Amino acid sequence: MSFRTGNILNVDDNEAARYARTRVLRREGYSVDEAGDGATAWDMVCRRQPDIVVLDVRLPDVSGLEVCRRIKARFPTVMVLQTSASLTGGRDRAQGLESGADSYLIAPIEPEELLATVAALMRLHAAEEALRRSNEELEARVDMRTSELAEANRRLRVEIEERERAEAHLRQAQKIEALGQLTGGIAHDFNNLLTVILGGIELARDRTSDERSQRLLANAAEAGYQAARLTEQLLSFARRQHFERRKLAPGRLLRRLEDFLRQTIGSLYRLEIVLPEEDWFTVTDRGQFEALIVNLLINARDAMPDGGPIRILVENLSAEAPRPGLLKGELLAISVSDRGVGMTEAVRARAFDPFFTTKPAGRGSGLGLSMVHGVTIQSGGEIAIDSEVGCGTTVRLHLPRVAVSPDEAAIDLDDRRPPASRPPPITALLVEDNDSVREYTATVLAGEGHGVRVFPDGPSALAAVAEGAEYDLAIVDYAMPNMTGAELAAELRRLRPGRPILVLTGYADAGALQRLALDHVVVKKPYSLMELRAGMSAALSRRA
Repeated sequence: MSFRTGNILNVDDNEAARYARTRVLRREGYSVDEAGDGATAWDMVCRRQPDIVVLDVRLPDVSGLEVCRRIKARFPTVMVLQTSASLTGGRDRAQGLESGADSYLIAPIEPEELLATVAALMRLHAAEEALRRSNEELEARVDMRTSELAEANRRLRVEIEERERAEAHLRQAQKIEALGQLTGGIAHDFNNLLTVILGGIELARDRTSDERSQRLLANAAEAGYQAARLTEQLLSFARRQHFERRKLAPGRLLRRLEDFLRQTIGSLYRLEIVLPEEDWFTVTDRGQFEALIVNLLINARDAMPDGGPIRILVENLSAEAPRPGLLKGELLAISVSDRGVGMTEAVRARAFDPFFTTKPAGRGSGLGLSMVHGVTIQSGGEIAIDSEVGCGTTVRLHLPRVAVSPDEAAIDLDDRRPPASRPPPITALLVEDNDSVREYTATVLAGEGHGVRVFPDGPSALAAVAEGAEYDLAIVDYAMPNMTGAELAAELRRLRPGRPILVLTGYADAGALQRLALDHVVVKKPYSLMELRAGMSAALSRRA
């Protein structure tokens, strides 16, 4: 005899028949419980959920057919074997099977038939259980895989968005770099022209006492200075101007500038400056940063012709703080907001393009935001614009924070060197490829009482020095053909190690000038007589 396993509930109101079946099933090894009516059977099924219910159709309280329906409705995996000694016709068996029974036997039932039927139902029950577990495992795997695919799809979307942002940054950088090379070259020529124009005006003003002539020359000089500021904006956009990097706390600077900024925008506008309690530092050019703030304020003012609020907000962002863009670590966030006309998507896409403006003719050069962009990038930062038509615009800058020592933090922003006095008469070695600039500079130097040795390029100057030409100070242009000012300065240092060098420039790569300024004094074109004097005095003070 084989030994069986499984739980069976034997339900029959006939005690003798119930006993006989239980005895047969237990001898085969099954665990058997008994019930004599439908209510008890239902309660035991709910509590124990047997593998098989051997269920008599005729019960004293409720029909076995009804009990079967309940079992199958609530516990569909429980197998039901219906039995009957009175309901033996084909229709009776059909009703039993229609109620949900898995098999139907006519009593009296032979032990072999009972055991074979129970064994078959046990196999069916085991197969259904295995199928159910397999389906559950499959559903779990499908759910897990679906979740994994959803997460992979989410990460892919994030990567695509990040790549699109990076590509947009790259396209903008490439476009600005190309435009920067063009505008940098234009600015170089402009600065040479303005050096001669403003220098000529300055010399003319010194030689006339006529009041009307003085007024006309003053107007011409003011126009020239406006052109010089425009050229400075071009170089700032092109990131080619000499960028004097120093550690600076924007919050501290804004406190000093507050009165000036309020006067700049006028009484129709309410300026709110919100600063953090602690002053964090970044590295930038103070003059360029001041111009950046003024440009942003002017743009905000012009966006609200009838007046309104303008807000400058400075925030210290920790390394963990959420932020857009690609910069990591601790940042200073500087934003300028207005409630003006706002920008369309098309305007916002071109906002940093040089010479692009939506202002009326004569109201803007289109270089304000270009200059802001250039200074921000040179300071190692990022810039973004949030704008909605009719609701206003916010320009946000993120600049990396730098650590400062207590001594650096204590430096007064208003620390200025006194203006240099006229240097004593010297012999200057002047090297300038532009004829007009060379003639003007030589005239100014001679007028100051200095001797001047004039050369149109580096090779001719070097040849003269190699043959013994003496000088106290070399004044060299930076951008020259055949030999740059930096190359010439290096050769002059080799031939005359102790002689100071003053570099004049209207255009140069910011990195190159930064390195050049470590060893030499640099004066930007167009320069005035006072600026030339100051540069010469500073260079001569470095004399070995």
